[in-house]
Amino acid sequence: MVLQSSGDSIAISDTDILFRGEYSREGSDLVLNSGGNSFVVSGYFLTDTPPDLVAPNGAVLSGATVSLLAGPLAPGQYAQSGDIAGLLKIGKVQTLEGEATVTHTDGTKSTLAVGESVYQGDILETADGSKLGVSFIDNTVFSMSANARMVLNELIFDPAAADKSSMVFNLVEGAFVFVAGEVAPNGNMQIVTPIATMGIRGTTPKVLINSKLGVGEFTVLPDPDTGHVGSYVLINPITGAILGRVDSDGDKWVVTSLSNEAVRIGKSGFDLLEDKVALDELRDVVSHSLGDRTQLDGANSFDQIAFDSAASGRGDGDSNGNGDDGANDDKGQNGDTGADKDDPPIAGDDAFTVNEDTILAGSGNNEVNVINGSGGGLDIDPDGFAVTVTQVNGQNLTFVGNVASVVLPSGAILLISQTGNVTYDGRAIHQYLAINETALDSFTYTIEDQNGYSDTATVTITIEGLNDSPIIQILAGDSAAESLVETNSPLAVSGTLTLIDVDVTDAVNAVIDSVTIDPTSTGPSGSHPDNATLKAMLTLSETLIIETGSTNGTITWNFNSDVTADNHLNAFDYLADGETIILNYVVVRAIDTSGAGSGDPSGNEPEFDTQVVTITITGTNDQPVIDAITA
Repeated sequence: MVLQSSGDSIAISDTDILFRGEYSREGSDLVLNSGGNSFVVSGYFLTDTPPDLVAPNGAVLSGATVSLLAGPLAPGQYAQSGDIAGLLKIGKVQTLEGEATVTHTDGTKSTLAVGESVYQGDILETADGSKLGVSFIDNTVFSMSANARMVLNELIFDPAAADKSSMVFNLVEGAFVFVAGEVAPNGNMQIVTPIATMGIRGTTPKVLINSKLGVGEFTVLPDPDTGHVGSYVLINPITGAILGRVDSDGDKWVVTSLSNEAVRIGKSGFDLLEDKVALDELRDVVSHSLGDRTQLDGANSFDQIAFDSAASGRGDGDSNGNGDDGANDDKGQNGDTGADKDDPPIAGDDAFTVNEDTILAGSGNNEVNVINGSGGGLDIDPDGFAVTVTQVNGQNLTFVGNVASVVLPSGAILLISQTGNVTYDGRAIHQYLAINETALDSFTYTIEDQNGYSDTATVTITIEGLNDSPIIQILAGDSAAESLVETNSPLAVSGTLTLIDVDVTDAVNAVIDSVTIDPTSTGPSGSHPDNATLKAMLTLSETLIIETGSTNGTITWNFNSDVTADNHLNAFDYLADGETIILNYVVVRAIDTSGAGSGDPSGNEPEFDTQVVTITITGTNDQPVIDAITA
């Protein structure tokens, strides 16, 4: 794959090749190779400050570190052991189990041995089942686990001018424990990882970097000579924001590069056992460096480290871990000391939002998932194990086709998969919400790793209300159609309609909107009262039908033909026997207090409903009337 170098960072999709691959230069291009796969970043070295490389999980390798990993344009051949002219000597190999290699800035690569020097810009790597201990000119001491990679970017140390000294090392991958030396107190010791940068002023940190997962564990151990527990800060490598302060040997910080979350958790029994083993290994490196005064240009030297070797509880042991009385026999345990431990997973709280009429569900790249961080809380397992959902609200789940169904206490229906995908349906229980109102629903879920270790987090769902249209219904006892027979008395009839609005905080009014004469009427046209008079014949007993706090009410309508001072008692006498006039009155549920109308761009529902009340009047045969005419 060929990528173009541009901007301040470049995304590399393959985490294995980014953090464990072989780096090289071809002209101005950066080449990464691993297991037959390769990436070429075209023009990467055309600038003095090459861009950072970023993994999909957010872990970062700085441009400066990448340049050291790539080496020179024309690298040297595989080197023999011994000092190398022209390179700045900064440390010495004190202990070694298994195999470790070093790549120098001139491109030469060699297999390390006890007593060999390491140089500024070197890349140190340990093989499977190996351990490496190195001391440095400022009395900093490092112990590296198996399958670890470390870049010695810079170490400048002058015992006579400690304030001008500085150290920058990059821990790319693996487990490390180290004692900070004389550069640390002035604040110029910086240990960089792809997950977080460590700002150190003197202490004994222990670090585990899993760049493939984008997860780092950071803790602190008692200093091997005094037992003092120091502290250091964790810094976001991109933003510079402080993620946390590591200051207790009873817990550890787990940092996730994808979400930039730093979580402080208590140490397990496995953690404490691993701490003891790591501290013993560090003491072994320190004890080998006691009295070692390798001269550097006749000036700087490895000073003795104040350390009580008896405090380690070990006798004199060889490099294979074989000790005499009181020794901790590590024979046969030369691999990664954390291989048998399992840290519990860490579940992060999630939050989602949905409106009252919608099912919360994901599709495509817009997953609704409680594990993968789509709700803001990425769930991780520090050991890289896959995690699965096993419980909701403390109850074991039964999965059918990888999906379990749960009725939440709220009444909402939850579907959840073992891999964390979620579907939430609360439509039936949240219709009471009006526009701009919200409700919260929540549940807890538990994840487990393959060994049964678990953690629990909370999912909070915010339900946003919409304006629901009130509905006019004709229920038992209601009437929307009545018939009358024309007489010489006022014509009157009444009825009821039921009005429902599920939005509890809405108040709802009703009005008579209009009246029309049905075209099926058989009476003569033009003889009836005018439209305004006809409309006035139908009235409502009340216009406020539903008050705030209620969800239903009754519309009472009244028809009366005697509505004006002009005496309309005989308004329909013009109808002959059997002729009809059919009046269709439109009763409108008028604006509720949240209504925005059907044209509202926010998509709220219309704020009215209508119901036609039909009054049918049938004429009778009226006797002729003779009026006296005065001549």
